[in-house]
Amino acid sequence: MGTPVIDADAHLSEPPDLWTSRMSSAKWGDLIPSVRYDEKSDAELWFVGDERIGVFGASAMIEVEGDDYPTKWRGDFPALPRMHEIHPSSWDAKERLKIMDRHGIAVAALYGNLGVSKNYFKSLDDEGLKLDIVRTYNDFLLEWTSGSGAPERFIPLANVPFWDASAAAQETERAAKLGHKGIVMSGIPERHNLPPFASRSWDPLWEACSEHHMPIHFHSGGGDTSQVLNQVRHDTMGGGAMHTAATVNIILDTGMSVCDLLVSGVLPRFPETRWVVVESAVGYLPFALEAIDYHYHLYMDGKADYSMYEAPPSEYFHRQMYGTYWFESVDQQLVDRVGARNLLFETDYPHPTCLLEDDIREVTNAGLAGIDPDDRQRILWKNSAELYGITHVPEVSSLAA
Repeated sequence: MGTPVIDADAHLSEPPDLWTSRMSSAKWGDLIPSVRYDEKSDAELWFVGDERIGVFGASAMIEVEGDDYPTKWRGDFPALPRMHEIHPSSWDAKERLKIMDRHGIAVAALYGNLGVSKNYFKSLDDEGLKLDIVRTYNDFLLEWTSGSGAPERFIPLANVPFWDASAAAQETERAAKLGHKGIVMSGIPERHNLPPFASRSWDPLWEACSEHHMPIHFHSGGGDTSQVLNQVRHDTMGGGAMHTAATVNIILDTGMSVCDLLVSGVLPRFPETRWVVVESAVGYLPFALEAIDYHYHLYMDGKADYSMYEAPPSEYFHRQMYGTYWFESVDQQLVDRVGARNLLFETDYPHPTCLLEDDIREVTNAGLAGIDPDDRQRILWKNSAELYGITHVPEVSSLAA
Protein backbone atom coordinates (compact mmCIF):
# COMPACT_ATOMS: atom_id res chain seq x y z
CA MET A 1 0.00 0.00 0.00
CA GLY A 2 2.96 2.34 0.42
CA THR A 3 3.21 5.23 2.89
CA PRO A 4 -0.15 6.83 3.76
CA VAL A 5 -0.63 10.43 2.65
CA ILE A 6 -2.85 13.00 4.34
CA ASP A 7 -3.43 16.16 2.34
CA ALA A 8 -3.39 19.08 4.78
CA ASP A 9 -4.75 21.57 2.23
CA ALA A 10 -7.34 20.82 -0.42
CA HIS A 11 -10.14 23.08 -1.59
CA LEU A 12 -13.84 22.77 -2.21
CA SER A 13 -15.14 25.02 -4.98
CA GLU A 14 -18.51 26.06 -3.63
CA PRO A 15 -21.37 24.86 -5.85
CA PRO A 16 -23.48 27.69 -7.30
CA ASP A 17 -26.57 26.82 -5.26
CA LEU A 18 -24.80 26.49 -1.91
CA TRP A 19 -26.53 29.49 -0.34
CA THR A 20 -29.55 30.01 -2.62
CA SER A 21 -30.83 26.49 -1.90
CA ARG A 22 -30.34 26.77 1.87
CA MET A 23 -31.00 30.36 2.98
CA SER A 24 -34.41 32.01 3.23
CA SER A 25 -35.15 34.09 0.14
CA ALA A 26 -38.14 35.58 1.96
CA LYS A 27 -35.81 36.87 4.66
CA TRP A 28 -32.71 37.84 2.68
CA GLY A 29 -33.83 38.29 -0.94
CA ASP A 30 -31.06 38.98 -3.44
CA LEU A 31 -28.49 39.43 -0.66
CA ILE A 32 -28.02 35.65 -0.62
CA PRO A 33 -24.70 34.84 -2.36
CA SER A 34 -25.45 33.64 -5.88
CA VAL A 35 -23.71 32.97 -9.18
CA ARG A 36 -24.59 35.00 -12.27
CA TYR A 37 -23.04 35.32 -15.69
CA ASP A 38 -21.15 38.58 -16.17
CA GLU A 39 -20.96 39.61 -19.80
CA LYS A 40 -18.03 41.99 -19.31
CA SER A 41 -15.73 39.27 -17.93
CA ASP A 42 -17.40 36.44 -19.90
CA ALA A 43 -17.51 34.34 -16.75
CA GLU A 44 -19.81 33.31 -13.94
CA LEU A 45 -19.23 35.43 -10.84
CA TRP A 46 -20.39 35.33 -7.24
CA PHE A 47 -22.61 38.25 -6.25
CA VAL A 48 -24.24 39.57 -3.11
CA GLY A 49 -26.94 41.81 -4.47
CA ASP A 50 -25.18 43.81 -7.17
CA GLU A 51 -21.73 43.53 -5.57
CA ARG A 52 -19.25 41.12 -7.12
CA ILE A 53 -17.53 39.15 -4.35
CA GLY A 54 -15.65 36.43 -6.22
CA VAL A 55 -15.21 34.33 -9.31
CA PHE A 56 -16.90 30.96 -9.65
CA GLY A 57 -14.34 28.30 -10.48
CA ALA A 58 -11.33 30.59 -10.74
CA SER A 59 -9.42 28.18 -8.51
CA ALA A 60 -10.75 24.97 -10.02
CA MET A 61 -9.61 22.27 -12.40
CA ILE A 62 -11.13 22.15 -15.88
CA GLU A 63 -12.22 19.35 -18.20
CA VAL A 64 -10.66 18.67 -21.58
CA GLU A 65 -12.73 16.89 -24.20
CA GLY A 66 -11.83 13.22 -24.46
CA ASP A 67 -10.00 13.08 -21.11
CA ASP A 68 -11.67 12.44 -17.77
CA TYR A 69 -8.58 13.55 -15.80
CA PRO A 70 -8.60 17.20 -14.66
CA THR A 71 -6.45 19.85 -16.31
CA LYS A 72 -5.08 23.10 -14.91
CA TRP A 73 -6.53 26.35 -16.19
CA ARG A 74 -3.73 28.36 -17.79
CA GLY A 75 -5.57 31.38 -19.11
CA ASP A 76 -4.15 34.77 -18.17
CA PHE A 77 -6.13 37.12 -15.95
CA PRO A 78 -8.78 38.39 -16.58
CA ALA A 79 -9.62 35.30 -18.72
CA LEU A 80 -11.55 32.81 -16.59
CA PRO A 81 -13.01 29.34 -17.14
CA ARG A 82 -16.74 29.03 -17.76
CA MET A 83 -18.89 26.92 -15.48
CA HIS A 84 -19.36 24.17 -18.06
CA GLU A 85 -15.56 23.80 -18.36
CA ILE A 86 -14.96 23.08 -14.65
CA HIS A 87 -14.04 19.54 -13.68
CA PRO A 88 -16.70 18.08 -11.37
CA SER A 89 -14.09 16.97 -8.82
CA SER A 90 -13.74 20.64 -7.93
CA TRP A 91 -17.15 20.62 -6.24
CA ASP A 92 -18.70 17.12 -6.39
CA ALA A 93 -17.88 14.90 -3.39
CA LYS A 94 -17.98 11.54 -5.12
CA GLU A 95 -15.91 12.84 -8.03
CA ARG A 96 -13.40 14.22 -5.54
CA LEU A 97 -13.03 10.80 -3.97
CA LYS A 98 -12.18 9.35 -7.39
CA ILE A 99 -9.36 11.88 -7.76
CA MET A 100 -8.15 11.28 -4.21
CA ASP A 101 -7.98 7.56 -4.94
CA ARG A 102 -5.99 8.18 -8.11
CA HIS A 103 -3.70 10.57 -6.22
CA GLY A 104 -3.22 8.16 -3.33
CA ILE A 105 -4.67 10.58 -0.79
CA ALA A 106 -6.15 8.84 2.25
CA VAL A 107 -7.64 11.94 3.90
CA ALA A 108 -7.91 15.59 2.83
CA ALA A 109 -8.50 18.76 4.85
CA LEU A 110 -11.11 20.97 3.19
CA TYR A 111 -10.93 24.73 2.74
CA GLY A 112 -13.40 26.83 0.77
CA ASN A 113 -12.46 29.08 -2.13
CA LEU A 114 -14.87 31.92 -1.49
CA GLY A 115 -14.18 31.61 2.24
CA VAL A 116 -14.89 34.28 4.80
CA SER A 117 -11.22 34.11 5.76
CA LYS A 118 -10.92 36.75 3.03
CA ASN A 119 -13.83 38.73 4.53
CA TYR A 120 -15.71 38.94 1.23
CA PHE A 121 -18.82 39.88 3.20
CA LYS A 122 -17.32 42.82 5.14
CA SER A 123 -19.39 45.39 3.24
CA LEU A 124 -22.66 43.86 4.44
CA ASP A 125 -24.33 45.84 7.20
CA ASP A 126 -26.58 43.14 8.63
CA GLU A 127 -24.67 41.04 11.17
CA GLY A 128 -27.45 38.46 11.14
CA LEU A 129 -27.05 38.00 7.40
CA LYS A 130 -23.27 37.60 7.66
CA LEU A 131 -23.62 35.04 10.43
CA ASP A 132 -26.25 33.14 8.44
CA ILE A 133 -23.89 33.01 5.44
CA VAL A 134 -21.10 31.58 7.59
CA ARG A 135 -23.26 29.04 9.39
CA THR A 136 -24.86 27.92 6.15
CA TYR A 137 -21.44 27.19 4.68
CA ASN A 138 -20.35 25.24 7.76
CA ASP A 139 -23.53 23.16 7.73
CA PHE A 140 -23.14 22.56 3.99
CA LEU A 141 -19.56 21.34 4.38
CA LEU A 142 -20.59 18.58 6.78
CA GLU A 143 -23.50 17.71 4.50
CA TRP A 144 -21.01 17.51 1.59
CA THR A 145 -18.59 15.21 3.40
CA SER A 146 -21.42 12.98 4.62
CA GLY A 147 -22.90 12.84 1.11
CA SER A 148 -19.60 11.54 -0.24
CA GLY A 149 -20.34 8.18 1.39
CA ALA A 150 -16.90 8.30 3.04
CA PRO A 151 -16.82 11.20 5.53
CA GLU A 152 -13.77 9.64 7.20
CA ARG A 153 -11.80 10.66 4.10
CA PHE A 154 -12.21 14.38 4.89
CA ILE A 155 -11.21 16.88 7.55
CA PRO A 156 -13.96 19.56 7.57
CA LEU A 157 -12.78 23.01 8.68
CA ALA A 158 -15.30 25.66 9.69
CA ASN A 159 -15.25 29.31 8.76
CA VAL A 160 -15.94 31.73 11.60
CA PRO A 161 -17.24 35.31 11.67
CA PHE A 162 -13.83 36.55 12.76
CA TRP A 163 -14.85 40.21 12.59
CA ASP A 164 -16.64 39.54 15.91
CA ALA A 165 -14.52 37.52 18.35
CA SER A 166 -17.47 36.63 20.58
CA ALA A 167 -19.58 35.42 17.65
CA ALA A 168 -16.56 33.55 16.30
CA ALA A 169 -16.14 31.79 19.65
CA GLN A 170 -19.80 30.76 19.63
CA GLU A 171 -19.54 29.43 16.07
CA THR A 172 -16.36 27.55 17.01
CA GLU A 173 -18.24 25.78 19.80
CA ARG A 174 -21.20 25.01 17.53
CA ALA A 175 -18.94 23.75 14.73
CA ALA A 176 -16.95 21.52 17.09
CA LYS A 177 -20.12 19.88 18.37
CA LEU A 178 -21.29 19.26 14.80
CA GLY A 179 -18.05 17.53 13.80
CA HIS A 180 -15.71 20.16 12.36
CA LYS A 181 -12.03 19.62 13.12
CA GLY A 182 -10.79 23.21 13.22
CA ILE A 183 -11.51 26.80 12.19
CA VAL A 184 -10.30 28.99 9.32
CA MET A 185 -9.80 32.73 9.60
CA SER A 186 -7.62 35.56 8.39
CA GLY A 187 -4.07 35.66 9.68
CA ILE A 188 -3.83 39.38 8.82
CA PRO A 189 -6.69 40.97 10.80
CA GLU A 190 -5.32 44.52 10.45
CA ARG A 191 -6.04 44.41 6.72
CA HIS A 192 -9.70 44.04 7.67
CA ASN A 193 -9.57 46.96 10.14
CA LEU A 194 -9.43 44.59 13.10
CA PRO A 195 -6.98 44.65 16.03
CA PRO A 196 -3.78 42.61 15.87
CA PHE A 197 -3.67 39.28 17.65
CA ALA A 198 -1.85 40.82 20.62
CA SER A 199 -5.19 42.43 21.55
CA ARG A 200 -6.97 40.69 24.44
CA SER A 201 -10.23 41.22 22.54
CA TRP A 202 -9.45 37.96 20.71
CA ASP A 203 -9.24 35.93 23.93
CA PRO A 204 -12.81 34.54 23.80
CA LEU A 205 -11.98 32.90 20.47
CA TRP A 206 -8.69 31.41 21.68
CA GLU A 207 -10.44 30.15 24.81
CA ALA A 208 -13.09 28.41 22.69
CA CYS A 209 -10.45 26.85 20.45
CA SER A 210 -8.55 25.60 23.50
CA GLU A 211 -11.65 24.16 25.17
CA HIS A 212 -12.90 22.37 22.08
CA HIS A 213 -9.50 21.35 20.67
CA MET A 214 -10.05 23.23 17.42
CA PRO A 215 -6.81 24.15 15.60
CA ILE A 216 -6.76 27.64 14.06
CA HIS A 217 -5.87 27.85 10.37
CA PHE A 218 -4.50 30.90 8.58
CA HIS A 219 -4.79 30.32 4.86
CA SER A 220 -2.75 32.36 2.41
CA GLY A 221 -4.80 35.04 0.69
CA GLY A 222 -6.47 36.05 3.96
CA GLY A 223 -5.52 39.68 3.47
CA ASP A 224 -6.31 41.97 0.56
CA THR A 225 -5.26 40.16 -2.60
CA SER A 226 -6.30 43.12 -4.74
CA GLN A 227 -2.95 44.64 -3.82
CA VAL A 228 -1.20 42.09 -6.02
CA LEU A 229 -3.99 41.06 -8.40
CA ASN A 230 -5.39 44.10 -10.15
CA GLN A 231 -5.83 45.64 -13.56
CA VAL A 232 -2.96 48.13 -13.21
CA ARG A 233 -0.44 45.39 -12.50
CA HIS A 234 -1.92 43.27 -15.28
CA ASP A 235 -1.63 46.08 -17.81
CA THR A 236 1.94 46.85 -16.74
CA MET A 237 3.38 43.37 -16.12
CA GLY A 238 1.16 41.14 -18.22
CA GLY A 239 -1.17 38.50 -16.84
CA GLY A 240 1.41 35.73 -16.55
CA ALA A 241 3.98 37.84 -14.70
CA MET A 242 1.34 39.29 -12.42
CA HIS A 243 0.06 35.84 -11.47
CA THR A 244 3.58 34.53 -10.91
CA ALA A 245 4.55 37.36 -8.57
CA ALA A 246 1.15 37.51 -6.87
CA THR A 247 1.16 33.83 -5.98
CA VAL A 248 4.53 34.17 -4.26
CA ASN A 249 3.59 37.49 -2.61
CA ILE A 250 0.43 35.96 -1.18
CA ILE A 251 2.45 33.06 0.22
CA LEU A 252 4.97 35.46 1.78
CA ASP A 253 2.12 37.28 3.53
CA THR A 254 1.83 34.22 5.75
CA GLY A 255 5.31 35.00 7.05
CA MET A 256 3.85 38.17 8.54
CA SER A 257 1.13 36.12 10.21
CA VAL A 258 3.73 33.78 11.73
CA CYS A 259 5.88 36.62 13.07
CA ASP A 260 2.99 38.61 14.48
CA LEU A 261 1.54 35.58 16.21
CA LEU A 262 4.87 34.51 17.69
CA VAL A 263 5.35 37.85 19.49
CA SER A 264 1.68 38.46 20.33
CA GLY A 265 1.81 36.60 23.64
CA VAL A 266 -1.07 34.36 22.54
CA LEU A 267 0.92 31.12 22.33
CA PRO A 268 2.32 31.24 25.86
CA ARG A 269 -1.03 32.39 27.26
CA PHE A 270 -2.98 29.68 25.42
CA PRO A 271 -0.66 26.65 25.36
CA GLU A 272 -3.45 24.27 24.29
CA THR A 273 -4.04 26.07 20.98
CA ARG A 274 -2.62 24.70 17.74
CA TRP A 275 -2.05 26.83 14.63
CA VAL A 276 -1.64 25.85 10.97
CA VAL A 277 -0.32 28.30 8.39
CA VAL A 278 -1.73 26.90 5.16
CA GLU A 279 -0.70 27.07 1.52
CA SER A 280 2.20 28.85 3.09
CA ALA A 281 5.29 26.98 1.90
CA VAL A 282 8.02 26.45 4.50
CA GLY A 283 11.31 27.61 2.99
CA TYR A 284 11.11 31.02 4.68
CA LEU A 285 10.49 29.56 8.14
CA PRO A 286 14.14 28.93 9.22
CA PHE A 287 14.97 32.57 8.53
CA ALA A 288 11.78 33.85 10.18
CA LEU A 289 12.39 31.79 13.32
CA GLU A 290 16.04 32.78 13.53
CA ALA A 291 15.25 36.45 12.96
CA ILE A 292 12.35 36.56 15.41
CA ASP A 293 14.51 35.00 18.16
CA TYR A 294 17.40 37.38 17.49
CA HIS A 295 15.20 40.43 17.78
CA TYR A 296 13.24 38.99 20.71
CA HIS A 297 16.47 39.00 22.70
CA LEU A 298 17.10 42.62 21.67
CA TYR A 299 13.68 44.11 22.31
CA MET A 300 11.50 41.80 24.44
CA ASP A 301 13.52 39.43 26.64
CA GLY A 302 13.38 40.34 30.34
CA LYS A 303 10.82 43.13 30.00
CA ALA A 304 7.74 43.05 32.21
CA ASP A 305 5.31 43.48 29.31
CA TYR A 306 6.49 40.15 27.90
CA SER A 307 6.80 38.17 31.14
CA MET A 308 4.53 35.44 29.70
CA TYR A 309 7.50 34.25 27.60
CA GLU A 310 9.58 31.57 29.29
CA ALA A 311 11.54 30.85 26.09
CA PRO A 312 12.29 32.50 22.72
CA PRO A 313 9.38 32.61 20.23
CA SER A 314 10.76 29.80 18.07
CA GLU A 315 10.23 27.35 20.91
CA TYR A 316 6.52 28.20 20.92
CA PHE A 317 6.45 27.63 17.18
CA HIS A 318 7.89 24.15 17.68
CA ARG A 319 5.35 23.46 20.43
CA GLN A 320 2.20 24.80 18.78
CA MET A 321 2.53 25.64 15.08
CA TYR A 322 2.66 23.94 11.66
CA GLY A 323 3.61 24.97 8.15
CA THR A 324 2.55 23.24 4.94
CA TYR A 325 4.53 22.53 1.79
CA TRP A 326 3.80 21.13 -1.62
CA PHE A 327 6.19 22.07 -4.46
CA GLU A 328 9.41 23.01 -2.67
CA SER A 329 12.73 21.20 -2.50
CA VAL A 330 13.02 19.78 1.01
CA ASP A 331 16.28 18.61 2.53
CA GLN A 332 17.13 17.32 6.00
CA GLN A 333 18.61 20.64 7.09
CA LEU A 334 15.32 22.41 6.35
CA VAL A 335 13.34 19.71 8.15
CA ASP A 336 15.62 19.92 11.19
CA ARG A 337 15.44 23.71 11.39
CA VAL A 338 11.68 23.94 10.97
CA GLY A 339 11.04 20.77 12.96
CA ALA A 340 9.92 17.39 11.64
CA ARG A 341 6.89 17.62 13.92
CA ASN A 342 5.92 21.01 12.49
CA LEU A 343 5.57 20.12 8.80
CA LEU A 344 2.47 19.00 6.93
CA PHE A 345 2.15 17.88 3.32
CA GLU A 346 -0.46 19.37 0.99
CA THR A 347 -1.51 19.16 -2.66
CA ASP A 348 -3.61 22.36 -2.80
CA TYR A 349 -6.02 20.57 -5.16
CA PRO A 350 -7.77 21.88 -7.26
CA HIS A 351 -5.97 25.23 -7.42
CA PRO A 352 -3.92 25.94 -10.56
CA THR A 353 -0.72 25.74 -8.50
CA CYS A 354 -1.61 22.30 -7.08
CA LEU A 355 0.12 18.94 -7.37
CA LEU A 356 -1.40 16.40 -9.74
CA GLU A 357 -0.67 12.69 -10.05
CA ASP A 358 2.88 12.79 -11.44
CA ASP A 359 3.79 15.71 -9.16
CA ILE A 360 2.61 13.85 -6.06
CA ARG A 361 4.59 10.76 -7.02
CA GLU A 362 7.71 12.91 -7.54
CA VAL A 363 7.59 15.06 -4.39
CA THR A 364 6.65 12.24 -2.02
CA ASN A 365 9.38 9.93 -3.31
CA ALA A 366 12.40 11.52 -5.00
CA GLY A 367 11.55 14.86 -3.37
CA LEU A 368 11.83 13.34 0.12
CA ALA A 369 14.46 10.72 -0.67
CA GLY A 370 17.11 12.31 1.54
CA ILE A 371 14.84 12.76 4.54
CA ASP A 372 15.07 10.58 7.64
CA PRO A 373 12.45 7.82 7.21
CA ASP A 374 10.71 8.63 10.49
CA ASP A 375 10.60 12.33 9.58
CA ARG A 376 9.15 11.47 6.17
CA GLN A 377 6.34 9.51 7.82
CA ARG A 378 5.64 12.45 10.09
CA ILE A 379 5.46 14.91 7.20
CA LEU A 380 3.29 12.78 4.93
CA TRP A 381 0.70 11.69 7.47
CA LYS A 382 1.59 11.28 11.15
CA ASN A 383 1.60 14.96 12.09
CA SER A 384 -1.79 15.52 10.45
CA ALA A 385 -3.21 12.39 12.04
CA GLU A 386 -2.14 13.55 15.50
CA LEU A 387 -3.31 17.12 14.95
CA TYR A 388 -6.81 16.13 13.84
CA GLY A 389 -7.24 13.07 16.03
CA ILE A 390 -7.27 10.55 13.19
CA THR A 391 -6.77 7.20 14.88
CA HIS A 392 -7.41 5.07 11.80
CA VAL A 393 -6.06 6.21 8.42
CA PRO A 394 -8.22 4.78 5.58
CA GLU A 395 -6.37 2.35 3.36
CA VAL A 396 -5.75 3.83 -0.08
CA SER A 397 -3.21 2.77 -2.67
CA SER A 398 -0.53 5.41 -2.05
CA LEU A 399 1.79 6.98 -4.61
CA ALA A 400 4.38 7.39 -1.84
CA ALA A 401 6.54 4.28 -1.53
